[in-house]
Amino acid sequence: MATDFDVSIVIPTLRAGDDLISCLESIAGDTDSQTNQVIVILNNPNVDTLDLKEHHPDARVVPMGSNVGFAAACNRGALEAIGKTLAFINDDMVVQPGWLSSLVKPVVEGEYNMVGGRILSEDGKKIDFDGGSINILGWGFQTNHGEPSSAIDDDFTMTRKLPFACGGNFAIDAGTYEKYGGFDGDYFAFYEDVDLGWRLRLSGQEIAYASDAVVHHNAGATGSMMPEGTKWFLQERNSLQTIIKNLSDELLNKVLPIAFALVGVRATILSGLDETDIIPDTTWREPILGPDDTAPEARGLFKGIVDGVKETLKAGMKQSRKGSLADGYLPIESRGAAGLLAMEWILHNWDSLMSKRASVQEMRVREDREILSVFDDPIRPVLGHPREVDAMKPLESILNELMR
Repeated sequence: MATDFDVSIVIPTLRAGDDLISCLESIAGDTDSQTNQVIVILNNPNVDTLDLKEHHPDARVVPMGSNVGFAAACNRGALEAIGKTLAFINDDMVVQPGWLSSLVKPVVEGEYNMVGGRILSEDGKKIDFDGGSINILGWGFQTNHGEPSSAIDDDFTMTRKLPFACGGNFAIDAGTYEKYGGFDGDYFAFYEDVDLGWRLRLSGQEIAYASDAVVHHNAGATGSMMPEGTKWFLQERNSLQTIIKNLSDELLNKVLPIAFALVGVRATILSGLDETDIIPDTTWREPILGPDDTAPEARGLFKGIVDGVKETLKAGMKQSRKGSLADGYLPIESRGAAGLLAMEWILHNWDSLMSKRASVQEMRVREDREILSVFDDPIRPVLGHPREVDAMKPLESILNELMR
């Protein structure tokens, strides 16, 4: 009966390996938790059966028949759920005692409709997620990532509002998840949680943080299966989807051209390319680009030597790659190509994105400045390269005008 379960826990899995077993056993061992139903969404088409009853008495498997991605798997889990509260957790997490009660309490009591938990490294010594930030380009970041867990003052618990809750450890009211569309299945993976958090805050919701809802994360257990170029494609594409759907008309018109241009900037940086690769002759470079008046920043002697060696190595690698190409061709790193292909995907799916955008904007009750006020660092660079930082400067005046 539906009343038998207070919470439905959704676990998407691709590996369906030992990590999943450890996750289920830790949930079953969390004896202080509410009664819970566990739904494992199996994205692995090569696994026909999965018997989980010995690891959690109320776990069942929903096979998808193919790899539909993290976002769509979570949505399927929500459809199968019978609890009034949903908890989502990655299959490579091990929950700590009191995890579920701490995570769902603010939701069950009606204080918040969504709560994000704390994620630590596998040994519990370092922070994986204790809050997030988003930049104005739709990229999400994990605050204090990699810092020692003992060094961070985490006593804010429910006083701090999050811009989004990490998709690997959060709880949400089931009705809220359904009302606001859940995760966008077109994201497949990466930043679907950023998008959902943005949508909820746009519609007037707040997202709280529960520091006592702790899980330990075997980081990269699933992510390591995906090539770096694929990850970068999804990150570039999904960040663009997020701002296209969630920014107001006025702000989107100003930010989107810069966002597109910055994809190209990152592509050239990742590939080690600059103007000298297409205009090698100084006879043409200055007339076309103007005088090079950029003065190098003052820096210590040691740092200058180290940076110089790095640049020399990069130049050598680039020349090596160029040597294997026909005349007129330049090498482009896989992540650079991924960003350019992500922009092409956006253009091919423009009509669908505009339809989604219309639905999201109908929910709007907050202005952009209210939403961006909890983003921590709205003009945070993605790579942190000086060329990227310099290229992002037009965003400063846009943001300053917005926040006035």
